[in-house]
Amino acid sequence: MHETVNVPERLDSVRPSWFHRKLLFVCGFGYFFDLMDLQVIAAAVPAIAAAWKLTSVESAIVLSTSYLGLFIGSVGAGVLSDYFGRKRVFQFTLLFFALLTGLASLSQNVVELVGFRFLIGLGLGGELPVVASLLSEFIPKQARGRYLSFLNGFNAFGALAAAFIGVAVVPYAFGPVAGWRVSFLIGAIPALYIWFVRRGIPESPRWLQSRGRYAEADGVVNGVLGGAPTAMAPRMAVSEVSPTKRAPLRRLFDDDVMRSTMLCFVTWFCLSWVFYAILVWLPSLLVDQGFTVLHSLQVNLFLNLWGIPGFLASALLIERVGRKGLLIGFTALSAVSIFVWGHSASTAELLAVGSLTYFATAGMMTANASYTAELFPTLARGTGLGASQGLGRISAYVGITSVGFLLGSIGVSGLYSLYTLLLVIPIVAVFALGKESRGKSLESIAT
Repeated sequence: MHETVNVPERLDSVRPSWFHRKLLFVCGFGYFFDLMDLQVIAAAVPAIAAAWKLTSVESAIVLSTSYLGLFIGSVGAGVLSDYFGRKRVFQFTLLFFALLTGLASLSQNVVELVGFRFLIGLGLGGELPVVASLLSEFIPKQARGRYLSFLNGFNAFGALAAAFIGVAVVPYAFGPVAGWRVSFLIGAIPALYIWFVRRGIPESPRWLQSRGRYAEADGVVNGVLGGAPTAMAPRMAVSEVSPTKRAPLRRLFDDDVMRSTMLCFVTWFCLSWVFYAILVWLPSLLVDQGFTVLHSLQVNLFLNLWGIPGFLASALLIERVGRKGLLIGFTALSAVSIFVWGHSASTAELLAVGSLTYFATAGMMTANASYTAELFPTLARGTGLGASQGLGRISAYVGITSVGFLLGSIGVSGLYSLYTLLLVIPIVAVFALGKESRGKSLESIAT
């Protein structure tokens, strides 16, 4: 046995600094591009369908095919980040997304576009679990929930940016170039810039320590804390033998982690089904109900504005209310508002209840992403988040592709009633399986 610096205690003992805010910014753009991409394609599909004379089935495939890539990317990148580190993986995933998004703007037919959408999904899918793992492992425990909420809040700005692009870019031509092609390029260029900025972000010291690389972990912490003297830092005893490199996927099903694994699988599956089905299909559903393409995109922009106060409310409340209560509260509010929205008759009701729904679902997804990022041990955090979010991507895919069939069978009111019932399941799961993580170190939560 010998002594080394207690990295988790040192990281949790400081106040958030400029480094933490910079880390939030460069990690947050992974979430920004995730929802922006999914919303841009949702706004672009009506225009692409009109230009290429796509059938409803082909349109649905274009809308949903990236979710298969998102699933593979989430699980694969999550596992790789547990073996090879957070930094390597999150650099590659963003670069891959940026390049493929640019190439997608050159698509000449639906087959090419579907292929690019799948590959884009691989890159985006790998972003979210890795950046959430990295951020959670740097932020001190007293601010971790707030920072993770702000991380997920970049989703709301991504959705808003996409809705604006849908109104200002997609319906128009820029010389010989169709607006939807330009909208893809708008996503690719800033992603390349963020990839460049990310090069200066260090590896997670918690991950380094979990792999037995104590000197490197200590060096990173010294850099983050401004060169605080190692001699004054808290110490911990470690074995001379390298840590056991148990397979991360197997670790998820150990007795001390199984409860969290099941909870995360349930919440991501149910919440993603409802959230993405509504988000992706709204412009097309409005067109089917008699709105023009431009008007439907304007309504979509208005409703997406309400996602910003939703995530802000979650960020402000999470360290006061706690993770469990906040997630249950926002999910219950989402369930009620979705049910009422599905039975709204007038345009005024649609806008009013739709605004509440976007507010509530943004808060719900923010609370869920923040909570689940804390529940897994460091050696399996990327894998746990990747598997949970990957399952959510599959459920989103099923939710999106099932909308056409369900609308024909049960109508809009029945569809939204089904979504309400789906949201009851995670409420029960969080109440029964969840453990409160507010104010606790990551190491104590995972035991």
